[in-house]
Amino acid sequence: MSERKSYLEHAAVTVEDMKQSVDFFTNALGMKITRTKEE
Repeated sequence: MSERKSYLEHAAVTVEDMKQSVDFFTNALGMKITRTKEE
């Protein structure tokens, strides 16, 4: 019997400082950016 793995498939977050937030999520948490929304 194999162990079931959990994962996060999608996250949408509103932030004040995009550069700082991208740095945190990609470098500290290892997440990948798949797309962004321009205003």
